[in-house]
Amino acid sequence: MKRQTFIKLLFIAIIIVGCENAKKTKEDVVSTKEKMQQVEDVRSDTLMLTTMKLTDKEWLEVKSSYNKLANALDEIMSGDDYEGSLYVNLSGIATSNDVSLGGMMLYYKLKQQGYQFLPDNEYVERIKYVFGIDYNHLDTLNKNKFISYKDYIVALNPMPNIDSEDNILNKEFYPYREHLYFFKKFNLCTVQMPSVLLIEMDENTNKDNINVYGDSIDYHWNNYVLNDNKISFAWLLNNGKEKELKDLLFNFGYDKDDKINELVLNDDNMSIIDKFMGRDIYGKPKIHEGILRFVERLSDENHSDYFVKASTFVEQIAYILEREEKKQKKISSAGRYDA
Repeated sequence: MKRQTFIKLLFIAIIIVGCENAKKTKEDVVSTKEKMQQVEDVRSDTLMLTTMKLTDKEWLEVKSSYNKLANALDEIMSGDDYEGSLYVNLSGIATSNDVSLGGMMLYYKLKQQGYQFLPDNEYVERIKYVFGIDYNHLDTLNKNKFISYKDYIVALNPMPNIDSEDNILNKEFYPYREHLYFFKKFNLCTVQMPSVLLIEMDENTNKDNINVYGDSIDYHWNNYVLNDNKISFAWLLNNGKEKELKDLLFNFGYDKDDKINELVLNDDNMSIIDKFMGRDIYGKPKIHEGILRFVERLSDENHSDYFVKASTFVEQIAYILEREEKKQKKISSAGRYDA
């Protein structure tokens, strides 16, 4: 990070000191809890008949993938080492083709649920806006964090204090890891690895008669992330997806939604540095200017908690900047974040 850039961002933070007259608007102070109480989930969480337009070849691929994954699932769950986890490790069994087929299942499921898909150009712009992923320059993605396939991109989400960065690439098909999958072919994304196990297969199932689990998470995730729907945001928050929402900022630097900024600022388990600073998709340190602006708007003589946190961040970053620059140079020279 260049010194001039840091001085500019530091200036933004210092501006917060002079925000004594900043006032909260009604929109700023609307309680997330109040929004959640207004949300009614109209999407079914049960099996639903889904109309699909599959070719004979696609149907054969779906059946083959389903049989492979279902058999592997049965073997794992019946094994001596299985401990009853809801998430089963399919790494070494699932392939990128299985994920692509799962993305197709997800597409038809959302279509059946009435999800409004974005046009191609709007989808591309939204992915860039939220995640910083430019579909026109995929070669610039951090190779240790992103893998690009024909139909989708997967963002590998590390588990802090568990995985080393060298080990992440070998765990692409661990569903419990909550990787993010971006399907450029279907204009959607998901926080869990999709597979053909989304469907219920029996001897009467054929390509014109397919039952797909119509759970609501993927619907609301896409409706918020891609369509910026605040009701879906409240649904996700009320249904156990707070971590995933905060990860939009923590892992991707999405600091443009005040509600996420508020969630992060109120998270006592996150350090001050992590609240205000992260890394971009290339692995370079980045200050979250959106949170600083959020603090500026909400801070006055009667509401100073966020201001105190921002001031503490400014003090801390002044001490660690030089260390971060040396660390980043060392990482770059080692080729770990090659373009």
